[in-house]
Amino acid sequence: TRGGCPLKEIALANNPSVSSASLAALDGRLRVNRRADLVREAFAACVENGGRCSFRRRGLDDDDAFALASSLADADAARSLARVCVGMDLADNDIGPEGVRAIADAVRLGTSRSVVAVSVAGNPGGEIHPSKTPSTHARILHGCCAANLLRNAGEGEALKSVGDRALGDDGAEEVARYLSQEHGYSHRHRAIGLQHNDIGPRGARALAESLAGLPHLDEVAIYSNRIGVEGAKWLAGTVRSCRTLRVLDLGGNDIGDAGCIALAEAIVGHPSMEELHLDHNGIGMNGATGLLGAMQMTEDSRKGRGLRRVWLHGNDGVSEELNARVHAIAGRNAGAAGERPEQIPRDDLTALEAWEDDAALEAEGEAAAAGGGSLPGGFKETSTLFANRVAAAAAAAYRRWFPDHAANTRGAAIIAAIVAHERDASSPFDAPGHGDRLRVLSLGSGTKFMPREVAAAAAAGGARRWESVVHDSHAEVLARRAFLRMCYREILDIARETSTYKVAGAAAPWRLLEPVGHAGGFQMRPGITLHLYVSTAPCGSCSMPAMAGGASNPDASFAMRDVDDVTWNELWSGVAARHEAGVFAPSKPVTTVKGAAGRGEQAPAPGVVFARLRDAEKVPGVTLSCSDKISRWQALGIQGAMLSHLVPRPLAFSTVVVGRKFNPDRLRLGTCCALRGFASSAAALRVHPPAHCAALGTTVKLEGSAGAGERIERRERADAGDS
Repeated sequence: TRGGCPLKEIALANNPSVSSASLAALDGRLRVNRRADLVREAFAACVENGGRCSFRRRGLDDDDAFALASSLADADAARSLARVCVGMDLADNDIGPEGVRAIADAVRLGTSRSVVAVSVAGNPGGEIHPSKTPSTHARILHGCCAANLLRNAGEGEALKSVGDRALGDDGAEEVARYLSQEHGYSHRHRAIGLQHNDIGPRGARALAESLAGLPHLDEVAIYSNRIGVEGAKWLAGTVRSCRTLRVLDLGGNDIGDAGCIALAEAIVGHPSMEELHLDHNGIGMNGATGLLGAMQMTEDSRKGRGLRRVWLHGNDGVSEELNARVHAIAGRNAGAAGERPEQIPRDDLTALEAWEDDAALEAEGEAAAAGGGSLPGGFKETSTLFANRVAAAAAAAYRRWFPDHAANTRGAAIIAAIVAHERDASSPFDAPGHGDRLRVLSLGSGTKFMPREVAAAAAAGGARRWESVVHDSHAEVLARRAFLRMCYREILDIARETSTYKVAGAAAPWRLLEPVGHAGGFQMRPGITLHLYVSTAPCGSCSMPAMAGGASNPDASFAMRDVDDVTWNELWSGVAARHEAGVFAPSKPVTTVKGAAGRGEQAPAPGVVFARLRDAEKVPGVTLSCSDKISRWQALGIQGAMLSHLVPRPLAFSTVVVGRKFNPDRLRLGTCCALRGFASSAAALRVHPPAHCAALGTTVKLEGSAGAGERIERRERADAGDS
């Protein structure tokens, strides 16, 4: 038809006068109509959904892929997908190798430079069975999309990350082709992340040769791949050629002694190199000795900057004594460069209290500058103000406790902190300025977790080896780990009736816990609540794209307003009732795990996928996402199983405060509201019901060289090491 809706299906059964040739011609015409309609549907979906469209489980074949690829390649057409498409989900269809290759070619041609994600998982041409690893054409497609993401990332010091995209060697070569050929874009890059991408020696060679030509390259993160000895040698050449490179992260790449020695030779007298990550690399005494010798040569010659930070943990063959010598040289280099962290007065309680008071005063000023809305009568006492106070307290603690890390972080740091809020029992008001106090109890910064290969090796080494390695170093997990250490220390101090600090004419130190009667264990003191701050949305369900996995409902009441955007007095009461009345939650919550890529637009976050619970627990190399870990803490207690024998009542967060990528609906669904189905079973299991936590966003800016009170304006931008 011309104009109107073209016919896509015609039934002509039991018409013996219609020849087979006529039927074939008609079917061909209808197929053309269906392909044209598919392209129109994709165009409309992209316009409506911010450049993204999904055709998951639609039975698409190669002809459908050819139609979509043709539209992506034709930028001149008025309704071309090249004009509007950013991401496309084609998972779980019947697209073969030729169809996947056609889409990859369309993206590679340069007419579809806005396309940064295409999922072809679950297609015959997208996966290799039975392992379900991405096919060669799929990896090339992922590489083309990654190149587009880098091309569109713009300038700046923040890490431009294309990690967790299942690039492999073929995809890495596509990224390398972009870096070496499109100088108008690639020469702007200063920091590039390629972590968790299954890159081997061939891909490492291509990347090394292209990275060496970037004139302003400052940092390369290529950890948790499989570049091996040969890849390390190629990247050592990059270090020699690139005189601006300061940071190289090659953790978890099995480079061994030979790879370590090649890198050590490259850093001798280097004018810029100051940070080298070689953790979990199978390095022994020979490799570590070579690194130590290179650092000593640089120090003795007084030529070059000298390494100031070196990561060697996870290499069982390196002795503690040799590790200490490496870190001693790094410390001297840092000291010579003027990096002298502020000393925390741990042994003088009076000085410590004064130091913490200064940090609290700094935080309150930062929160006030960031704002917090206003209420009738001019009172600035809202949930946003409280969120800003929590965030500012965490930021002040980060800058004071870790000044070296804060000064050297490029772009956006991933920070998590557990903060205690204590009301003044003598004040009749629960409001800021009436004697309440925020204390940062623990803090963590990190984005790494154990690669599957390292986890498998640790599991094969037996229970002792498995328990001796760190599995997850995401910021939220590190903050919780430090919190547990604080609780154990407090319990030990109370049991000994002494203090961790040497009291210098002052009262007993502040404590979170108190004993409960005779042999009743311990509990959190009255008037104290716990709050979790995370500088970017936790990985997993809290940061999933809208409508992903069927966990969102556009008709639910929470779509109309943020149920936790309330006044200060309302913030502390009725959280569960607000969530039960105004938040839609799926009847069967899904689990999300880290360390799996390639699921495209339906993935809950970069490098995270949905999984069955039995596939997420106690499997080497599989780690629950931070969202699921927070939801578990809300149900079973932050203190965990062992500490629950001493602190039987679950400790839970009253609020979760998020900076970048804050979406209140996803945050609630990813933490406390994901446990709605478990609440009905709590009584039967004789456990406490899950605790709801208010989902709050903050306008306090943490990253880079931001000053106090700067506001977060753009929440959805790329940041360093998406967690």
